[in-house]
This record gives sequence, C-alpha cells and structure tokens, in this order.
Amino acid sequence: VKARFGTGNDLEIFHDGSHSRIKDTGTGALVLQTDNFYLNKADDSATMIHASEDGIVRFPKNPVCIATSSSNPSFSRGSQKYPFNSISYERHSGTSNFDATTNYRFTCPTDGVYQFDVSLNLYGLTNDNVKVSIKKNGSTEYALVRKKWQISEENIHGGAILNAAASDYFEVWINPSDSGTGSGGIEWTRWTTVLIG
Repeated sequence: VKARFGTGNDLEIFHDGSHSRIKDTGTGALVLQTDNFYLNKADDSATMIHASEDGIVRFPKNPVCIATSSSNPSFSRGSQKYPFNSISYERHSGTSNFDATTNYRFTCPTDGVYQFDVSLNLYGLTNDNVKVSIKKNGSTEYALVRKKWQISEENIHGGAILNAAASDYFEVWINPSDSGTGSGGIEWTRWTTVLIG
C-alpha cells in the first residue's frame, strides 16, 4: 500500500516489506519546514540529529574523548607510545571508545572523519629533536609535529584530521633523540578526539 501525493504522484510514503520509505520523485526538492527539527530513535529514547533555526546541526551521540596522563611518565630515546592513562571527559553511545588501562588508544566506533589534537609538556631535553605522531592500527604514522628543543621544558601541540573506518584504532607516539619526562594532567598533557563528519 502506498500513500501518493501531488500531480503525477510526486511524493510517496510506503513500506517495501523491509523498510519504511518517503520517496520524492517529482520536480524540486523534498523540503521540511520547521524552526526546530529533531530526528529521534524509534522508541523516542534519544535524539540522533537536532537542527535549530540558527542553522546549527547537532549530533548528540557523536563520540568525543579527552584523555590525559595522570602521572609524569619517563621516556627514553627512540619511538614509544605515550601513556594516556586517564579519561577526563568522554561522550559515547554506551561503551567507552578509549582504552586508558593497557593500550592507551582510541578505537573508532563508526566510519567517519575524526579530528585529533595532542598537547604534550615534556622536559629533561636540551637542544634535542622530538617527533609526535598519531599511529593508525599500529602501523600507519601521521606526524603531528617535529620540534627542535630550545629550552629544558616545552609544551608542544599538533593535530590531524583523518578518515577512519569502524574499529580502526589510534595511538599517540613520541620519538625523542634523548631521554626525558612528560608532565601529567589535563593542565599539561591532553589528547582530544572528535568525530566531525
């Protein structure tokens, strides 16, 4: 059974046996007019998309994670994973996307475009080089920043916007040319991940 509207049946609402469909086949676009739009789950328990009259579209369940280091980890010369072992804020759909216990990694819950921002405070290095990278699935490396040390303590920051598939995981790696220490806590060390599209 189909409900048809318009001259030439331009608009149809029907169920095809598997899915409920609203089908626009005529001239022009399908336009919904409202000052406040909500697309909710079938049981009305949560909002999936909210668009307001100011043109802002919100996705309340888009994952957001801010991880920090609760201690001052030491590091040595060469490539190594930075131990983000504390979550200061996270928004998710029911299961945490960040392993702050063992692997110190963010796992993507869905396909999409993710923004990564990393800020590290390191000290104990003098006139040395350090590289900070994001590693995808333990192998593909994206350099966020390369820094030539000028003083004994510096805060370095880098970011990247990357395509990812569901279950891809990302880790922060540092590669200094000397040993040193990182300052823990959100004031100094922070890794922010957001699904942006």
